[in-house]
Amino acid sequence: KEKKEKKEKKEKKEEKEDKKEKKEKKEKKDAGFALWDSTEAETPSFNQYSAVKAPQDKRDKEIAKEKETKKDQETKGLIKANDAVLELMKKKNEAKKEELRK
Repeated sequence: KEKKEKKEKKEKKEEKEDKKEKKEKKEKKDAGFALWDSTEAETPSFNQYSAVKAPQDKRDKEIAKEKETKKDQETKGLIKANDAVLELMKKKNEAKKEELRK
């Protein structure tokens, strides 16, 4: 019985040592610099272009922006830069015309 127990203990120790050696080998393999590891996708996709969406119509977005700016102009009194420049130009032109009339 004692001999069997000793053999079993030796076998268990050997198995543990084998497992440790395998782990060490894996660690040694992983210890080096792997160039292409960083390029792997974490979740592999069979085709990244399989779900192609319909092209977006930008006119809808522009119309929504215009509505929002009009709303802002009414509530906040904001003026577009282009409108402000046009007003200044009109005032300058009117001032020039009045000077010419005099």
